[in-house]
Amino acid sequence: MIVYAGAGTNGYQVYTQSTMNRAVRQLTTDAKNVMPRISSTGDAILYIRQSSTGRGLGLIRLPKGKNFVFPAQIAKIGSIDW
Repeated sequence: MIVYAGAGTNGYQVYTQSTMNRAVRQLTTDAKNVMPRISSTGDAILYIRQSSTGRGLGLIRLPKGKNFVFPAQIAKIGSIDW
């Protein structure tokens, strides 16, 4: 699986693409979501989210289909890594 951020209708969004059948799946729908990183186990994606209400870290749990956002109101996030 490949994970990437690409331009969508509401800013940059996070997508996955299968390496088996080239199927593309959009995982986010709003805000500016950049720098996605997939976990070594392939079951979670971490990304930087910026919206009109502030910045934060986004976490997508793929098997569960759950999205979480953790606000980062004090610091400006420059990079992320697992």
